[in-house]
Amino acid sequence: MKRVNRFLILTLTLSLIFNSCENEEVPLVTKGILSYKASSSNIGRSCLSIFFPTELIGYATTEGGSIYKTVDGGLTWNKLNISSPVPLRTTYFINKDVGYAFGGNSGCSPSPCEPYGSIAYKTINGGKTWQILVIPYKWSELSSTYFVNESTGIAVGKGMSIKTSDGGKSWQNLTVDGKDLIAQISFTNQNIGYALNSGVLFRTDNGGGSWKDISINDEKLTYAFCFLNDTLGYASSANNLFKTEDGGGSWILVDGVENFIHYVHFLNEEMGITLSQRSINGVVFTIPQWRHFVRFTKDGGQTWTTFEYEQQEFNERCLYAKHNIIYSLGYDKIFKLIIE
Repeated sequence: MKRVNRFLILTLTLSLIFNSCENEEVPLVTKGILSYKASSSNIGRSCLSIFFPTELIGYATTEGGSIYKTVDGGLTWNKLNISSPVPLRTTYFINKDVGYAFGGNSGCSPSPCEPYGSIAYKTINGGKTWQILVIPYKWSELSSTYFVNESTGIAVGKGMSIKTSDGGKSWQNLTVDGKDLIAQISFTNQNIGYALNSGVLFRTDNGGGSWKDISINDEKLTYAFCFLNDTLGYASSANNLFKTEDGGGSWILVDGVENFIHYVHFLNEEMGITLSQRSINGVVFTIPQWRHFVRFTKDGGQTWTTFEYEQQEFNERCLYAKHNIIYSLGYDKIFKLIIE
């Protein structure tokens, strides 16, 4: 059963939006309070990813291959003029106008059949028009992306990882330890980046040219990470949260919880949250019902406050952190965790 649970958690991790640590200047936070806000939204779709280049302007992608835009912080959404033949699983915007959307399907039925593979789009005018990009073909689905500037970016996922150095005009295959199950990627500058590949945490010091294993322990059960700069970072291994002050060379235990931690976001060395969940119906062959647990610290993990939320209050596949706000877009609601 433990092996099955680990597989389920890893599958869930692949579907999360892991832009949990933005490499941007963070506003000064003094209160150290976590508040929660839920508002009605007209999205009416199953959201797979969201990205807010500003606090009010945001973009959402869906299982059906559509992209929606909001200019009021997620209260109302307008469908953009784009329709992908496969789900769009991740987005990244350099600013409010220039952005990318990636997705794909790595499987198909009935067999025999040829999977669609991955797809990529780019906009330079805030989503008014979209250009389809030429990328390598593999049986893959891209689900996480990070751009260090307008020219250089990496998109990763199940079955393929690719990099561009010319704003998406051309793409080259990228290899992280020879595996193709990368759930999360992010960079602190143009050279130093981190990738989570099949539960193993890797670091690059040369823009993705080579990678080294900086896993917390031999179990290789990392589910989420968050680096604030080149040396300071946090990562979860199963149900434990660890901290590094030397870029992953060594790790210190910060917190332990009952359930696996699948989301980590820190504003600074003192203030951060972790998100875990637990099944509340306990029946294997029915649709599971989940309860979410948010742990909040304002003193670097010395003390924690736990908040409990129902399943419908979070969409685990559609999470995004912008400065001190963690967004979650559900079928008809926008949820925000706010660190004040």
